[in-house]
Amino acid sequence: MDEERRDEAAGGGPGAEGAADAGDERRAEETVAEEDGGGERRGRSPWTEAFQDVQQVVEDVLEGVRQFPPAGGRGPRIDLVRLPGRGYRAYLDVPGVRKEDVDIKTLGDELVITGERHRPELPEGAEVLRAERVRGRFRRAIRLPSDVDADGVRARLVEGVLEIALPLRGSVEPRSVEIE
Repeated sequence: MDEERRDEAAGGGPGAEGAADAGDERRAEETVAEEDGGGERRGRSPWTEAFQDVQQVVEDVLEGVRQFPPAGGRGPRIDLVRLPGRGYRAYLDVPGVRKEDVDIKTLGDELVITGERHRPELPEGAEVLRAERVRGRFRRAIRLPSDVDADGVRARLVEGVLEIALPLRGSVEPRSVEIE
C-alpha cells in the first residue's frame, strides 16, 4: 500500500504509464516541429491550423478597428504636437473621408471632431468578396490645452490627414499680482 502511494506521488500511479507515454509523444511532436526549422511543420493537427485561421481573422478585425474605429470606439488616431511659441497641431488619419463629411467644433475646453466614411459606390452587379475597411460615423474629442485660442482654430485636409492648427491665445505667462 505504501509503495502504491509513493508511486502515485512520483507520478507512477494507476494509468501513469499511459500518461507518461502521451507526454513523450507530445514532446516528440514538439521536437519534430522545432527541428523542421521554418518549413512546413510536421505533426501539426487540423485543430492547430483551424486555430491559426481563427486567430488570423481576429487579428485582421482588430487591425481594422485600430486603424479606424467605429463611432462607439475612440475614433481616428490622433497626434497632438506642441510648437514652442506658436501653439499646437493635431493630426488625425482620416483616409477616404471628404472634407464635407468632417465637422470640427470647440466646446468649452474640448475639441470635438466628428465625421463619416461612406461606402464607395460599386458598379451594378459587383459582389464584395472581402470588406476590411471600416465605414460609418466617428467621433473624437480631446481636451484643449489651457493656453489655446479656441476662436483661432483652423483646419485643412491633405491626402487623408486632417491637420488642425490650435494657436496660442494672448500671454499665458504667470504674472505677479500685487495685494492692494
